[in-house]
Formats: sequence, structure tokens, C-alpha cells
Amino acid sequence: MVVRTLTVAMVEKVKPASARVAIGDKKATGLELVIHPSGKKTWTVRYRLRGKPDKITLGSVDLYGLPEARNEARAIRVEASRGADPKVTRGKRHGSGALVPTVVDEWLKLDAGPARRRRPKRESTLREVRALFDTELAEWKTLPLPEVTREKCLKLIDRVRDRSESRALKLHAYLRRMLTWAVGRGIIQANPMTGMERPPAPPSRDRVLPDAELRLVWLASKDLGSPFRAVVRLLILTGLRRDEVLSLRWDEVSLIDLGSGPKIMLPGERTKNGQPHRVPLAPEAARILRGMPRVSIGHGKTSPFVFTTTGTTAASGVSRAKSRLDHLIAALAEKEAKENGREVREMAPWRLHDLRRTAATRMADLGVPPHVVEAVLNHISGFRAGVAGTYNRAEYAPEKRAALQMWAEHVATLGA
Repeated sequence: MVVRTLTVAMVEKVKPASARVAIGDKKATGLELVIHPSGKKTWTVRYRLRGKPDKITLGSVDLYGLPEARNEARAIRVEASRGADPKVTRGKRHGSGALVPTVVDEWLKLDAGPARRRRPKRESTLREVRALFDTELAEWKTLPLPEVTREKCLKLIDRVRDRSESRALKLHAYLRRMLTWAVGRGIIQANPMTGMERPPAPPSRDRVLPDAELRLVWLASKDLGSPFRAVVRLLILTGLRRDEVLSLRWDEVSLIDLGSGPKIMLPGERTKNGQPHRVPLAPEAARILRGMPRVSIGHGKTSPFVFTTTGTTAASGVSRAKSRLDHLIAALAEKEAKENGREVREMAPWRLHDLRRTAATRMADLGVPPHVVEAVLNHISGFRAGVAGTYNRAEYAPEKRAALQMWAEHVATLGA
């Protein structure tokens, strides 16, 4: 960490890097400006409480200007020097409690570590929770946490449920967990969501794209442009989850065609079940990755992300890309129908995750054994669950490579 005399202009102009950066302030001991790879900037204050180092997140630079952050830092260190826990007393100084964004920041930082869980949350899960709260709790930006009532929680979740049942279910789960954590930290006295019924789970999806539709997706994706053309095609060829592909890093990719061949190697913190996942790459999938440019981020360095538009963060704008893909599919279907004198048939609604289910289902149709399909998907269920899973640690690497090669050849026949 570097230490500088921060200025208002510096706080506004400092740019994000590929990793989290902290800049200490010479004029306020313990105050740090934290610049996240996403571009978000927050203030934190370091102090010692009863001889032990600790840290508190003040909040975003949008909530605290530099002078206010310095004043907060000095007050926090004074409180800690007197033996008072700033995480509890800070709210009392404001008369009504710590603001919701401040508590969310602190919860995401502390509740993600191995000391709080058997294993840390995945990076993608933390990003998902952060994005969910940033969007849905925006109206609580200036609300002290003790003023979050049961009625406010119900109204918020009901409003989200009107748009998306699955999103409301996630918000209920994460918000209740954050509030429980806040009770344990003494920030609030009781969890207003205790006993609150969960929103009903959305019906499970079983959408599998038939070959005719998969062909349209494959062909239309050609006109998506970079990086989403490659993202969509890699989703089809590998059966990986959307976030596993979107956040793919170059150090997770091996394109050397020796020994076990080209592959993607996902660490446990990047997979849903926490288990490392090796994905053999068929020649077409390896060709797609070899064709991706290394994006420069300056000073002779390149982005760690395979799919990126900024160089500093993984690719975003998926909703816009999916919408454009749907338009391209519709245009292609209409063009082919006119050329062949057929009636145009509109493609039923589908999601990117349906490509994963489609790959699994069609591989089974092509004769791939169930335990190999589960290994390709990195599922710990069915043949790999329970006692059988405990003793069967085989990765089925040759079988997975053969299955994905067979699947890639089948996809190639569709696009021919």
C-alpha cells in the first residue's frame, strides 16, 4: 500500500487496476482510499482495538467526500483508543445508526473469509451479491440500518418478486443473512426478517434447445462481435456456467496441445460446488480461445481476463448481448424461411443457462454415460454423490475429452 497526501482531484481521477488498490492518506492516519477493479471507490479506516488490528469500511466516495472521510477516520481512531468498538459506536455518533451500504460493505468483507465459513465464497458469488444489493438496495443508500423495518423488507422483496421470482428469493436469503450478521456484531438489536416466509421458488426450468434452434444460436452468434461471439460458442461447446466463462482468466487456460491436451482449469473458488474443475477443450473450443486477443492495460501489462471490454474487469453487458443475439436469430430465421418458402416460426424464449442443459442432454442422447456427463458438468449428484462420490474421485479425463469432442463434432454438423 502506498501513502500519499490525498486531494479531492486525486480521489476523482485515480483509475482502477486489475487488482484491488489501497492508497493511505498522510493527513489522516489509518484512512485508506480503496479502488476496486470494478471502478468502485470506498473509504476504509484501520485502527487497533484493545491491542488488535481491525478495519472498518466507511462507504463509497459518493457518500463521503475527502474532508468528511478524514473527520470520520480521526473520530474512529479516538474511539478505538478509548476501548470502544467503532463498528458499534459509530452509529451512535450519527444518532441513528450505521448506513446500510456501510454495513453491507463490512459484511461482504468479513463474512466471506475462511474464519467465518468452511470455505470462502466464490468470487462470482460475491460479485453477484454485490450487484444484487447495489441495484435492489439503492433506495436504502442513506438509510441507517436500525431503521430497516420488517415492513420495508417485505415491500422491497415483493417489488422485486414482481419482476423476478428467482431474484426475490436470492434477495431474501442474502438480506436475511446480512441482518443476522449485523445482530451478532451489535449493529442492530434484532433481525426484522426473523420468521419472514421465503418467497416461493420459481418453477424449475427444463428448456433444452432442439438441434434446429441450437443451429440458429450458433450461426447467429457469428455476428455478435467480440467478446460475446466467443462467449456464446464456448458456452455451447463446454457446458460451463455463464459466470465461469465470462470471468475466465488466462491463468486458467492451457492451450498447449501436449499430454492431456488443451483445457480449462477452474479453481474451487470459481465453481458452484467449490470443487476444482478441469474441462478438456475440443479443437474448435481451443481455436476460439487461441483467437482471443490479449487486452493491454498499460505499462507493458495485459489483462488477466480472457473476455473483457475494459481490460480491468470481466466482460459485462450480457443482457444487451443476449438481446442482440435474439434479434440476430430472429432475422436469420426470417431470412431462411423466405428463401425456402416456409412460414416463419418464432423461437421460444430461452436463456444462456439453457445451453448448459442442452449440452448435457444432447451428450446423453449421443450415448455419453451419465457419470461422464456429470463429470463434464462438475456435478456432485447422482452417480457421484454420497458414499459413492466419497470413494470415487476419478476425474474421467479421457472420457470427458471424448464426450466433448463428440459434442463439438455434432455442433459442427449443425453449422455446416
